Amino acid sequence: MFATSTLPFIKKRIEQELKQEILMGTNYYGCVKNQFPQSFTVNSHDELEALIETLSELSTQTRIHLGKKSFGWKFLGQWNGGKYYQTREQFEVFVQTLQIKNEYGNDITFEEFKDLLDIQGRSHYEEVQSGEINIGHRFCYQIDGLDFADYEFS
Repeated sequence: MFATSTLPFIKKRIEQELKQEILMGTNYYGCVKNQFPQSFTVNSHDELEALIETLSELSTQTRIHLGKKSFGWKFLGQWNGGKYYQTREQFEVFVQTLQIKNEYGNDITFEEFKDLLDIQGRSHYEEVQSGEINIGHRFCYQIDGLDFADYEFS
């Protein structure tokens, strides 16, 4: 039990951490779940084979960077070389197979994560295309309304 005098300090610290997470931006990662969803939507045998291969590969990895949400910006997805998804729909199906965590170790539901994808803000892709942001030789894409970067960022 906390002494009454420490409660304002704890409340202030929590508010500071929440503000930092919102203003500084937060990275999101996917970790392999112990159990996978009971069903998947796939449109062909090739898609099924690719999904099985990806899930097998993921079982040996600890986490995959999914992207980052920063205050005032749209979500910036990590393209990961296009290895796991090529469309927004594939990205969402892929993310559903994972346990989503933020960089602070907090679990995030798929619904919460999906909400992050729809928050409007400045577009990394549009800023790069207009020359407002110079990322050198790195690549930035916009696919089905989502911005993706194919380079390491945090």
